[in-house]
Amino acid sequence: MSEKLMPWDRIDRSRENWEIAKDYLTMKSERKFEFVTFKDVIEKCADTSATEWWDKVIPGYGSGLWCPIYYAITIGGGVRNSVMVIHGAQSCVTAVRHFFVLYVGGGGNYYWGNPFTFVTTTDLNERDNILGAPEKLRKTLMEVDELHKPEIIFVAPTCGPGMIGEPIEEVIDDVKPELKYAEEVVYLDLPGFKAIDEGDMMRLATADYWSALMHEPKQKIKGAVNVIGDYRGTYISEREGFKPNFPTTYDEISDILKALGLKLHVIVPQSSLADIRRAPEAEFNIVNCPMLAYPICEEMEKKFGVPWSPHVYPLGREGITNYIMGFAKHFGKEKEAQKYIDERWDRDGIEPLWQEAKKLVKDKTLFMDSAISMTSVNRQLGYARMLQELGVDPDKIIFFNIGPSELIGRREGVEYFLSTSAAGKPFNPKFLWWPAPHAIKISPIEVADWLGVKDSEILHLYGDLGWYTKAPRWDVSNIAQVQSSIHFRRRRNVCQRSIFFSGTKALLRDIILAIKGAKREGKWSLYSRILGKWSVPEPAEIIESKKGISGE
Repeated sequence: MSEKLMPWDRIDRSRENWEIAKDYLTMKSERKFEFVTFKDVIEKCADTSATEWWDKVIPGYGSGLWCPIYYAITIGGGVRNSVMVIHGAQSCVTAVRHFFVLYVGGGGNYYWGNPFTFVTTTDLNERDNILGAPEKLRKTLMEVDELHKPEIIFVAPTCGPGMIGEPIEEVIDDVKPELKYAEEVVYLDLPGFKAIDEGDMMRLATADYWSALMHEPKQKIKGAVNVIGDYRGTYISEREGFKPNFPTTYDEISDILKALGLKLHVIVPQSSLADIRRAPEAEFNIVNCPMLAYPICEEMEKKFGVPWSPHVYPLGREGITNYIMGFAKHFGKEKEAQKYIDERWDRDGIEPLWQEAKKLVKDKTLFMDSAISMTSVNRQLGYARMLQELGVDPDKIIFFNIGPSELIGRREGVEYFLSTSAAGKPFNPKFLWWPAPHAIKISPIEVADWLGVKDSEILHLYGDLGWYTKAPRWDVSNIAQVQSSIHFRRRRNVCQRSIFFSGTKALLRDIILAIKGAKREGKWSLYSRILGKWSVPEPAEIIESKKGISGE
């Protein structure tokens, strides 16, 4: 039997790029779509990077909405009492801050551990980018040390210095003994040309840097657990002495650990330098973001012998149980953990919501729509797995606007989800194949029409409100819609990543409200009224309408 050819294997690469692109647009207009499973992509592209995949599909096209400098600033800039030095032009930092403010909010600090993230540049000009300017880097390092008095300085180059081989490490080694305050200066080798896919950038931003800052532990702290892999919301209410309306993920993790007689030790990578150094004192590591955590966990296990659990995005009873049991088994606390899960599920009133939502999602077709890159495929896999556990038929879970490059780029997390099951069935969702760049998306209307699914049968988890949200066809009053992007799901008393018990409860409420609210056809939302096509009443019609209201 011949091996199944994937859609991207059937492309005639002898043709010009514009001809291939034209065929794709024709394919979209004629709705020549097909289904591919997540497992197919991972297995067929075992030796392919996300960047290489794009070259196979659309030669010359780069999928990168992101630049590695984004992750240098995002991750390094969140370490407490740190300063980020970008060896490059000021325009690169401006572009990053502009992106953060517009795309994810946070006023430029992106929920980081610092009240404000100090990002300075060496302000290179055209000449510097060609001939180099190591003297500017040296001067900048001396100045930021004196002005900001940081514990740690991170240095990352932009494309220019990276391409000409600027001796950045040599400058750091030379200037480090002269610094008064910075205990560490870390070179993050992340120029823009190193990667064009976000998943590849995450690996670059975590490889070796963090374990190199850690110290060999003098002793292990009994019951201590680290949380690895986050770059937002690093504050813990217990440590800071206040209870926020929007608790961090670590508040809920800390409560769970304390209930089992364990303790949250430190958060890596975004914590203080002292915390990062003592991270190996913990007995176990658990994961927040898989892409940022897995490389660090693997390094810590190899270097310091700290075991870890791969479970992520605990949503639904099965997801929560898998996550908690992942570390409870290590400490021999399975019985205590199961008792806590049962009690918490009942105490938080989740079961009645679960049963109500289960009835409502029966026979629904689940549209998992990642219309923006911020709706990570791993996060949406967590939502989809919970919906499968809730009773949605696996054959009716449809992903779209998530390209194979995103699956390959986040391979570690995707492989984890494919190793799990939900409601006794393997978890291997399918997505609607469409080889478009990020800029050209499929609307859920196209998907619904192609599948022949009735509007009343759809549950749409969307990444962002789109151009298609127009009355009368696509509106919350006739299509059940739930926001799935973490940055727009901030709810009072729900942990920051909308996971665990509080996140499960909030998602169930949203599903119930969305499905019930989709029975109000004709009561269109303001958003869809604005985008929809509505005729403007003539003056005579308005006068007659007013007469009717006044009773004249």
